[in-house]
Amino acid sequence: MTDRHSPAEAGLLFLPAPRGPREDPGGARRGPLPLPGTPWLLRTAGGRGARPSLEVYAAGVLLDVIVATPLSVAVLCGGCSAGTGAGTCSLAWGRLPADGAAVTVEFARPGLPRRRRAAAVAEVDRSFWVATASGRFTTVTAAHRDGRERRRMRWVRP
Repeated sequence: MTDRHSPAEAGLLFLPAPRGPREDPGGARRGPLPLPGTPWLLRTAGGRGARPSLEVYAAGVLLDVIVATPLSVAVLCGGCSAGTGAGTCSLAWGRLPADGAAVTVEFARPGLPRRRRAAAVAEVDRSFWVATASGRFTTVTAAHRDGRERRRMRWVRP
């Protein structure tokens, strides 16, 4: 099992120590988490009595909203690639498994040989995870104790 890290501790390509969000008494971060050098912004919400949620934005446009749930649901929720002035970057996101198992993420694109890139996974708000990689990819796979989930990546034009 891999240790879980904050986005900054995981050494994610685009995730510095978040600024601006407040911490609740349990240590969860609330508010916007910008990903400098990318078109993405993550926003966490929820509070006492409310389930935590994660909003994923690209250039100010809402791409996805996921809500923490105790039910067995998909661990991998989405993935996209986008071009920026600094190049192309990719992002994947999802829910942490209910059993607390670690999640590993791999981005891939076709070619000979097939190109794969393992990504550092950062925990967000103790309920979600995100992973980034430089480059444009066509699929993302998230593996955890109960199996593997794969999705096609979307291309986003910021």
